[in-house]
Amino acid sequence: MKRYLLFFNTLGLLITCSISQIFAQQLAFPTAQGFGRFASGGRGGTVYHVTNLNDTGAGSLRDAVSQSNRIVVFDVGGIINIVERIVVSGNVYIAGQTAPGGGITVYGNGMAYNASNNITRYIRVRMGKNGDNGKDALSISSGSNKIFDNVSISWGRDGTLDVNGTGIDNLTFQDCIISQGINISNHSTGGLLQDGRWSMIRSLYHSNKTRNPKARGIHEFVNSVLYNWAEHGYIMGDTEGESQCNLVGNHFIYGPSSNSNSHITGTTPSFRVFAKDNWVDNNKNGTNDAVSLTDYKTAKVETAPFAHAFNLSQAMPAKDALQYVIQNVGAAKGGVRDAVDNLLIQQLTSYGTQGKILTTEDDNGIAGNVGTVANGTPPKDTDKDGMPDAWETTRGLNTNVADDKGDDDKDGYTNIEEYLSCLVGEGDCDAAVPCTTLPAKPVVANVSLCQGVTASVLTATASTGNSLVWYGTSASGGTASDIAPIPSTASAGNTTYYVSQKTATGNCESARASIVVTVKSCDCQGVENGTATLDNCGRCIAGTTGITACSSVGEAETEACAFDGITETKNAGFKGTSYLNVDNAVGTAITFNITATNAGAATLSFRYANGGTVDRPAQVSLNGTVLPNNLSFPVTGTFTDWKSVDLILPLLQGNNNMKIISYTSEGLPNIDQIGYVSSGLSKGSCVITGTLNVELETLNYEVYPNPSKASFHINVSKPTDMQVSDINGKLCEEHKNVSNTEFGENLKAGVYFLKIENKVYKLVKE
Repeated sequence: MKRYLLFFNTLGLLITCSISQIFAQQLAFPTAQGFGRFASGGRGGTVYHVTNLNDTGAGSLRDAVSQSNRIVVFDVGGIINIVERIVVSGNVYIAGQTAPGGGITVYGNGMAYNASNNITRYIRVRMGKNGDNGKDALSISSGSNKIFDNVSISWGRDGTLDVNGTGIDNLTFQDCIISQGINISNHSTGGLLQDGRWSMIRSLYHSNKTRNPKARGIHEFVNSVLYNWAEHGYIMGDTEGESQCNLVGNHFIYGPSSNSNSHITGTTPSFRVFAKDNWVDNNKNGTNDAVSLTDYKTAKVETAPFAHAFNLSQAMPAKDALQYVIQNVGAAKGGVRDAVDNLLIQQLTSYGTQGKILTTEDDNGIAGNVGTVANGTPPKDTDKDGMPDAWETTRGLNTNVADDKGDDDKDGYTNIEEYLSCLVGEGDCDAAVPCTTLPAKPVVANVSLCQGVTASVLTATASTGNSLVWYGTSASGGTASDIAPIPSTASAGNTTYYVSQKTATGNCESARASIVVTVKSCDCQGVENGTATLDNCGRCIAGTTGITACSSVGEAETEACAFDGITETKNAGFKGTSYLNVDNAVGTAITFNITATNAGAATLSFRYANGGTVDRPAQVSLNGTVLPNNLSFPVTGTFTDWKSVDLILPLLQGNNNMKIISYTSEGLPNIDQIGYVSSGLSKGSCVITGTLNVELETLNYEVYPNPSKASFHINVSKPTDMQVSDINGKLCEEHKNVSNTEFGENLKAGVYFLKIENKVYKLVKE
């Protein structure tokens, strides 16, 4: 099953829950973000197999998208040469990630999206000189709820990507390339993005003469890169009509074609922008030596972000976003790009020395303009439900019955959607298969270990593709409970531990092998008969360490004011009632409020488990400022191995707000406890503060104390409505036109959700 996701932050709340759908919607796919993240595509519709590369007729892409309520999968890879534009119907999911070989390229004219509810992933749309004059490579003139993910768009005759029409709303473009608008008619543009609410996330605009994009309205432009425009880079409105933009974590990199001081143009005071962590590299010297962007010309710079769709706490630092774009954008399943996108990335990473505005696509010098896109062999799909037989077998589905519309794990995604997500490394891809043969016994060796050392250091090796299962000291019976650690209370002497292995999918188990472990009496430093011991924070102190003990310790699940993830108890070795399992994604975070008796440097400690294969680094934000000293959580062995790391912070006297923010896709480790090492530290009040724009007015509010043993207090700068619901979504209290009032006196102990306008926060009643 997928993990349930729970995000608490000042920009909004997303709850995915199979019991209560209050405040919840189904994402288009697990990594969907932005305004278009709730597009449903062809969910529940017919599976259509594209079986050829023809322009028209049965089995063609054009025929596939000509009717609504379809999920389009590809049995072929290669280039689809089209004469007329392809018009995509509503409620269609184009799953380009299913194409074998080198994927799918649509070449010769453009694609038009004029209906609602579309998901388009992993295709290339390349228009070019033979396309319709005055038309766009990809155009949206009407319809709402659309998301484009890992789509490469190039060579528009008018715009390369144009959003311009009526009734348009809720659009997302993520991990996309918008490039090389051809200048055959002296009109090379990235395009217009000026209607409806839209999000451009982690994408690349490359070598468009102007409009990169021409941006208007309510929108967000996050973690993206502009390269080698000519006359105009990002056009901020160029109109007196109001725009509200979050512009965060972007790079503007001048190329050989770029005019000076042209990265932002067309500004007016009616273009309202919240700008943060944007950078400009304008010297074209072949090196990425960007400087911070601080001049937004005549645009009105806001001090607080707009309450748009993208959770800005999940934004990457701009320098990391640049590397992400280089490695991931475009229709690059498994990191494999076609010749055109490879050329674009090569030019981008020249940092100003390569790239040009094209008259036509011929100027690239690539054979056939789109190069060679290999075909491949599709996997066997007996019942033609879009899911290969092998994958259906791993899920326990019937290979002879089309069960694509089912939902075997009851998470809201149909079975075929699960498969489509798994193809690109998302979602719940684990499943059991029937046993056929048992794996061989693991290779083992006898060892001598210090008391308390975990089993991950035992010399036991599983055969390829299998995993170890530890049974402790029981040679027979028992369960595969992964009780890997040797108990810290083990007596000195010889102890025999038993281990077997399982197939990767968890059904087939080998015979057990034994390891004789001589457990020695050692201190926590591994010194035999040493005097170092673990303090209440799990830190090794005294002896020869020179480290003093924690003053006090708190359980992370109760000390945290907010966190992105769930509380969990499945991994042994935690203390207290549970631990925090933080979601594996860039930008996930835990927030603690800490009260300090005195100002100055203070040490905190975090007890954690990182059973992954790489360290999990994090940024630390203190009282709204990102600190230069990052926090790293090294690998601990397994998720039942718990270790501690210290962090020194310059705390203010009184209440301090600290946020630990992941900046890799691994997210944060499991966090069990926070230790207040320095004296005079304790849990602070989880006061809720925020700013909203309500009908273009600013609304400030504060809620305290949180947690509370009695009642809560809300103080609002303007009368507003609020609701309090319990964890199951049941409305407990509702208050109209409140500005300064007490509430929650009659609530029982537990967790509640406070909704102010359209923002939701966690309250804890003790």
